[in-house]
Amino acid sequence: MSRVSHLNKILALQKFNIKITNQSELLKCLQSAKNLNVSIDNNTFIYRDNLQQIGNSLLHLHINEMYLTLFKDNNSNNGTLSNFNFNYMNSLKFKSNWKINPNSLIKKYLSTSNLNNLSILSIPDNKIPQRIRLKFDLLAFNSLIGYLLISNDKKTIDNLIKDSIIPVLIKLILN
Repeated sequence: MSRVSHLNKILALQKFNIKITNQSELLKCLQSAKNLNVSIDNNTFIYRDNLQQIGNSLLHLHINEMYLTLFKDNNSNNGTLSNFNFNYMNSLKFKSNWKINPNSLIKKYLSTSNLNNLSILSIPDNKIPQRIRLKFDLLAFNSLIGYLLISNDKKTIDNLIKDSIIPVLIKLILN
């Protein structure tokens, strides 16, 4: 099965009406080479590193929003704003480090959601340590989210993250 159809299946892109305009450009997002230009449309190009930053920022935003709603404070007398506990790190202090760090949480999501080996590397898999492979998979996933955000409507990608990725992350944190 190709990587693009595997992504469609795992992330349910058709359910959210997300369009992949050019599969070869999407595959550039998954490559490990540096300074690749990814074409968004016929006359718009963006560096893959910029797509990684965009995707990383969006995912971190949603993860922080998830922490705020997950650890919502019902006691309004302790100085919280709209019952949101902005000091949710205290609630996480007894959790493992990977549950606190957003990048580690996304790496765990990739491995549990069958999205490992997402990145396209020029080195055979048996020559790469798993932690290095996960790092490249994280960068590829961030680039993928950035590409989908640039080539689709932001609200659609927000719905994808909230309905497809965040519930899995919540289960990972609470277990």
